[in-house]
Amino acid sequence: MQLYIYSPIVSNRLKYVFDTLLHERLGLTLVYLHNTETYQQAKGAKLNYSHQPIAIQELHIRPYGLLEATNITSQSISIQYSVHSTPYFFQVVPTKDFAFDVFSAAFFLLTRYEEYLPFQADIHNRFSVSQSHFRDPNFLYRPIIEEWVSLLRQKLLQMFPFLTFYASKFVFQPTYDIDLAWAFLHRNWQRTIGGFLNDAKAGSLRKMKQRWQVLMNKKQDPYDTYALLSSLSSLTAKPIYFFLLGDYGKYDKNISSSSIALQQLIRQIDKEALVGIHPSYHSNTSIAQLHKEKLRLENILQKPVTLSRQHFLKLHLPDTYRNLLEVGIKEDYSMGYSDTIGFRAGTSLPFFWYDLKQEMTTALKIFPFAIMDVTLKSYLKLSPTQAYNAAILLLHHVSACNGIFTTLWHNSSFSEIGDWEAWKLVYQDIVVQANRKHLLD
Repeated sequence: MQLYIYSPIVSNRLKYVFDTLLHERLGLTLVYLHNTETYQQAKGAKLNYSHQPIAIQELHIRPYGLLEATNITSQSISIQYSVHSTPYFFQVVPTKDFAFDVFSAAFFLLTRYEEYLPFQADIHNRFSVSQSHFRDPNFLYRPIIEEWVSLLRQKLLQMFPFLTFYASKFVFQPTYDIDLAWAFLHRNWQRTIGGFLNDAKAGSLRKMKQRWQVLMNKKQDPYDTYALLSSLSSLTAKPIYFFLLGDYGKYDKNISSSSIALQQLIRQIDKEALVGIHPSYHSNTSIAQLHKEKLRLENILQKPVTLSRQHFLKLHLPDTYRNLLEVGIKEDYSMGYSDTIGFRAGTSLPFFWYDLKQEMTTALKIFPFAIMDVTLKSYLKLSPTQAYNAAILLLHHVSACNGIFTTLWHNSSFSEIGDWEAWKLVYQDIVVQANRKHLLD
C-alpha cells in the first residue's frame, strides 16, 4: 500500500527513519512529494511532515528539527507520558494526531545519537546506562519504538481504513557467547599447570580436585553444556552461537583456535544452529586482529562468516561498526547494555545502522538483545527468582508488540559451579515461557 509523504526537506536522516518505521515495520510503499498542490491532489493515504496542515484528510506530524540538521549537537531531552502511559520526547506544538515528533525521537534512539556526544566511559571504554537519558526502567524496559509504530498504525488506519499493514509475529531468539568452550579441557600444558597453581594460590582444593577429575575423564567438564543448550530450543528461531577466537590475553582467555577439539565443536554446532564470530577485546582497537579472527572461523567452517557480537560488548561508535563492515560482517548482535537489561536503541527489532558521522544508511544490520545472564547476576546482583521475574517482564513487553525477544547467555552459566548454582533453571523457565508466548500468539 502506498503512503504519500509531504516534507519540504527530504534528507538522508528523514529517508532512513521513515523507511525503518513505515516501510520495514509497516510494509508501506513511500512516495515523497515536495509540491503542496501535487500532495493535495494525490489519491490515497497521506502523511504531512511539516509545520502547517495541508490537506483535509492527512496524518499531520510537526518536525522537531533533528532530521533537517546535518550536525551532531547536544539535545534537550524531557520525557513525558501520554494518557495511555506511553513515554515520548521531542515535544512539538501538538497537532490533532501527535504531540511529539515520533520520527526524530526514533532517529535519536536508533542511531544512538547520544553516544556520539561526550560521555564518561566505564573501565572498558563503554557507554554505560548511567550516561543515557533513557535509563528509567519505565522507558528502558519497553521496546518504545514498537509502541510508537503501533500508534502510527492506529492513527493511519483510523484515517485511511483501506490501508493494509505488514503483520509481524513474536519471535524468541536465543543466542550464546562461547568465551571459554571448556573450563579445564583442551588447554596446552602451560595453561593446565598454571590453572593448578592458581587454584593452589586461591586455596581452592575443591576446584583442584574437580580439575583433576575432569582431566582424568572421571567427570564431564562443567562448561561442556552444549547438549543442554541444544535441548533448549526455540519454536521460532535457530539459536546463534558466537565463538571467541582471539589471541590469548588479559580479557581474551579462550581456547586456542588451533585446538582440534574446538574446531570439531564449532563444526558440530554449525550443523544445527547459526555460528558467528565473537570479536575479541583486543580486536576492538585493531581491524587487522578482527580480520584475522574472522578468517580463523571461516577456515574452520569453510564458508563466509557474516554474524558477530563483540566480546565484553565493546561498542564504540562509529569505529566498531565501520570495522565490522570493513571485514564483511553483515549482522551484529552487540546492541545492549552490559550493566542493565532492556533496549539500548529503544527497539527489539533489527534495523540498519545509520552512520551519523557520514550521514548515510549502511548495509550493517543491528539485532538488539534484551537481557544477559551476567547482567542479571553480576551487575544487577539479582537472585535467580528476581532474575526470572525481570526476564518475564521484558518478555511480556516484547510479545505484546510482536517483537523479537533476544537473550544472551553463556555456556558457562549452565555449569552450576560457583556463583552459577541454581541459574540453569532460570533460563530453562524463560525458554518455556517464551515458547508458550509463541503458541498463545
